[in-house]
Amino acid sequence: MTGHWSWAVLLLGIWVGVVAAPARALEPGASDASEVRLLQPAEPAAAGKTEPAGPAAALVPGAAEPAAASEGESQIAGSGSGGSPHSARPGLAARPPGGLAGGSPQAAGLELAAPLPDGLAGGSPQAAGFELAAPLPDGLAGGDPQAAGLELAELPPDGLAPPAREFAGEIERAWFAPAVSLEERVRHTRRVALEHGIWNLDGPARALIVGGGTPLERAHAAVSLAPDLPAGRMELARALWLHGGSPLSAVRTAAGALTAFWRHLEGRLWLAGSLLVVLAAALVGGGLLCIAVMSLFAAPHAAHDLGDLFFRSMPGFARAALLGSALLLFVALGEGLFGLALGLLAVGVIYGRTGQRVVLVLAAAALVIGAYPVARLAGAILEALPADPVAQAALATGQGLVLPADVARLEAAHEDDLLAKQALARLARSTGNLGRADAIYQELLVSLPNDLSMLNNAANVRLHLGHMEAALDLYRRALEIDESPVVLYNLSQAYGQAFQVDDLTETLALAQALDGDLVNDLTRLQGTQPEGFVVDLPLSNAMLWRRIFDPRGGERFAAEFRASVAPGRLGGSSVAAAGALLAVIFAGCLVGRRLRASRWCARCGRRVCPRCHPEVTGGELCAACNRLFYQPEQTDRALRLARIEALRDREARLDKLAWGVSIALPAAAGLLSRRPLHSLLGAVFFAIALGALVWRDGAVADPLVAGAAGPFAFLCVSVLAGISYAIVVGTSLASRRNL
Repeated sequence: MTGHWSWAVLLLGIWVGVVAAPARALEPGASDASEVRLLQPAEPAAAGKTEPAGPAAALVPGAAEPAAASEGESQIAGSGSGGSPHSARPGLAARPPGGLAGGSPQAAGLELAAPLPDGLAGGSPQAAGFELAAPLPDGLAGGDPQAAGLELAELPPDGLAPPAREFAGEIERAWFAPAVSLEERVRHTRRVALEHGIWNLDGPARALIVGGGTPLERAHAAVSLAPDLPAGRMELARALWLHGGSPLSAVRTAAGALTAFWRHLEGRLWLAGSLLVVLAAALVGGGLLCIAVMSLFAAPHAAHDLGDLFFRSMPGFARAALLGSALLLFVALGEGLFGLALGLLAVGVIYGRTGQRVVLVLAAAALVIGAYPVARLAGAILEALPADPVAQAALATGQGLVLPADVARLEAAHEDDLLAKQALARLARSTGNLGRADAIYQELLVSLPNDLSMLNNAANVRLHLGHMEAALDLYRRALEIDESPVVLYNLSQAYGQAFQVDDLTETLALAQALDGDLVNDLTRLQGTQPEGFVVDLPLSNAMLWRRIFDPRGGERFAAEFRASVAPGRLGGSSVAAAGALLAVIFAGCLVGRRLRASRWCARCGRRVCPRCHPEVTGGELCAACNRLFYQPEQTDRALRLARIEALRDREARLDKLAWGVSIALPAAAGLLSRRPLHSLLGAVFFAIALGALVWRDGAVADPLVAGAAGPFAFLCVSVLAGISYAIVVGTSLASRRNL
């Protein structure tokens, strides 16, 4: 049965998060690819290799971005015969005024991005087979741009050609290398990224999600570049559902997007922190709701008995006003909803039975736990990474998104910070500075001699430097710690370079036995260029988690969370809040024992008050019902039967009313069925379902990680909590029938 519910939740989440709603653009409000600083590379021509059409600023942040075309500028773009518009050569940029004497670009000092094809020398682009991006202005057709008011850019001095493009790193160079397809471009880029220990290229993957091309192709490419990016996997699920004709594959991929949160550090922090905020709100809201509902059922008796303390002839509205004033006493003192909860808790404890009092204690505990430790834990997780700029910079090196400010932070902290030192070693390796990388790794191995990632990456550097024996020794030391398929694959490559074929075969077979899919993927990326292809291991998420997570943090976030519920002095201290609740519970129990409380007649619903009706000595019935059911000889038979029939009709009406109240008012079903624990559970489940819908975009802004997977995750939580709430209400109503 549980499996059926899981499939139903996944299918509902796919339909709502993937089909019914448009794909979210990684961050609320984001609408174009420029926000992620990467232009989608142009699709290649059908035949021949081409180069991408835009800079990959997201691959190596800080790279120069293209200048936007100024107002009035125009671009002439052409393609050779048989080429596609995507493979068009750069056009001639023009701006008014100026001239092209005689139709010769060189004569006018025009800078050409590429040699002009035959036929263009006479000034006719159409003669060269060029396709114009826009109609030529009047006067330019004859080769005279002056008539069109155009001024052409000048050539550099001495007719020098424009400088070649400078790449900020090997990953950017791989991305812009000539490729016949997007798949080949992604494969080249991923190979270089893995060599540098970057297993998730989040920036390019985000750009592909919002870029051009077919949705299914873009989504597959994004997942290939960043397998652990939840937004990429959710986009692939959407593409499979809408364009792939494979709903089951879409469901599996959507489930994979949820599990990807655990592997992606930023995604894990965002989702875990947001879910803890939902849980904190649910515990606080559910506890308050349970206390309020139980007190609401006891409020009429509390108002009546409180009025009797002053004078018995007090009218009902005055008694209600007196009770309201008493409940609002702590609110008037500035304690907010928490102060109201103290008054309601006192009423519930005084008039509750033993089981109800136990549940009220649990509700008070849920209120304190949600408002203090859970809220503080949520804040500690959400603030963990922003509070540690060195950890942020180190994480950026593992994603290929290093900014100059990140490098400066790492350089400033590396003397005393092992994480900064490790990040600098990776950075030196990625920039080709193998000597510095090797020196840093040797220092790190002194402090961390049993770190698997450190041993593997240091061995890779030694292998590239040509120190074969040292590299093999480091690989073997790493395998003594853990038989990692990545380390085994790297060791097999080292054996290959050493021409130890038998060892290569044996080691590669062992790696395939541990993780055949991963080894096959690495072999595919290796392709026909096996020389020097070894893979660095990424930064350990566990190590980063231990560093950035401080369970003592998050107090500022928790204080802001409590401000709307407990703005007074009690809200500032968990000890004070818990002490106040315990004092109210203890005092309520003492008063409840001594108080001769009024109650409802179990049959007719009249109030039975020991002060107003001294003839009633005890039990759950009023005097009339006691005489009707237990002293039938004192009543007329016909009148007795008519009275019993009227009571049955009343009971049927109350059953219908109880159904409506149980469904409309959370926490009421358990109380009406005399199962008070169901009241608390129902309130908490209802609050979780509501909170997951309210915070479906996260408690804080999505750090461009979750995308549509974030709302999908919260929708799944909401649906599961709603199902649990329905089960609690259903079992409560079923048990009421047996009363």
